[in-house]
Amino acid sequence: MKTLSLLLVLAPLALQACAAPATAAGQDKSPAGAPTAASTEDAADVKWKGVLAPDEHTAVSLWPEAYKGEFFVLEAKPHGATVKSGDVLAALETEDIDEMIESAELDVRSASLGHEALLQRNAIAEEEAKEKLGTARAGLDRARRAHDGYMNYEVPFTRRREELSGRWEQSRVDDQTDELEQLRAMYEADELTDATEEIVLMRSERDLELTKVGNAISKDRRKYGEEHEQKLREEELKERLAVQEASLQRLVRSQEIARRERADAEVRSAAKLAKKREHLEELRRDRELFSVRAPRDGVLLHGKAKDYRPGGSSPRVERGTKLATRTDVLLVAAPGSVVVALDLKESELAAARETTAVRVSPLSDADASLSGTLAVESVPAGSQGGEGIFHGAVTLEGGAPELFFGTHVEVTPEASE
Repeated sequence: MKTLSLLLVLAPLALQACAAPATAAGQDKSPAGAPTAASTEDAADVKWKGVLAPDEHTAVSLWPEAYKGEFFVLEAKPHGATVKSGDVLAALETEDIDEMIESAELDVRSASLGHEALLQRNAIAEEEAKEKLGTARAGLDRARRAHDGYMNYEVPFTRRREELSGRWEQSRVDDQTDELEQLRAMYEADELTDATEEIVLMRSERDLELTKVGNAISKDRRKYGEEHEQKLREEELKERLAVQEASLQRLVRSQEIARRERADAEVRSAAKLAKKREHLEELRRDRELFSVRAPRDGVLLHGKAKDYRPGGSSPRVERGTKLATRTDVLLVAAPGSVVVALDLKESELAAARETTAVRVSPLSDADASLSGTLAVESVPAGSQGGEGIFHGAVTLEGGAPELFFGTHVEVTPEASE
């Protein structure tokens, strides 16, 4: 009985061992390239996650020219709202920009007054420079005329006067000499001598001697005047003339330097004023950004285009939100222009290239199914986990009027016939 029980246990194991090689042999005899049960199941499991994204859209971004502050939202239209071109999508806090504009207006006013004052001061300085130049030229002319007058008239006049004085002096000597000789001859003729005659002769001799001494002094004085005083006067006038000429030349050069400095100051002042005016105009243009308006008709989407890709998260613009500058913050999409955005790894490209026909099923409704055509970019958009990531897009046949942008879907390649 124990032997019979052991045989009954071993029999099924032997039958199973014999059946295994037969099954393997049967698989080896299947036609070449025919999908096995396992490969058929793998093909059916190829699925990608996608997101409904706007195909045709216009981005809205803030590009301020001069404003360096922050953009805070006071009021914004809700995500998904239908808008018309020119509608206000978001109203932003304007307190900072208004203060900047007011300050810039004051700066422009002050700079304008300063520039006008500079122009008037420069005009006055130019008039004063002309007056000084005229005075200097008149002084030089007077110095030149004084020098020429002295040399051409005063010196000859002095010489003629001195010559005449010398002749008068010589005449007096001659007259007194004649008188003295006549007195001597007269007194000797009458052979009378008395005290009166001696006194007269003595006085005449004395007068003649004094006249000669006076004439000698006058002669020496004239010689001194000609050799010293006239020379000194001539040198003085020449020096004065040279000083006036040098002074005029320095004045002309200094006025030219001052004129160039004033012109440079005017240019810099005008440039400063123009820069402040330009800054004010830039702020005024930036002020228009605080009413964010729709660039076209369509559906308002919060966020940027890449937020409507797999892994993206669309932000919400609402009261208190701070908007970034120089980047897209809102989108206005054409309502019927929809594509399915998806990202494919390098290892998934083979399956994507086998067929361009795909089925799209919203995750919210597994039974719904849409047909589309897949296109994959040839250049990777990035990498992840050591694999390149390629952007793909599915164009839906007939669009997806009942689905909204941002809806997540499942994309399945259709088997090619």
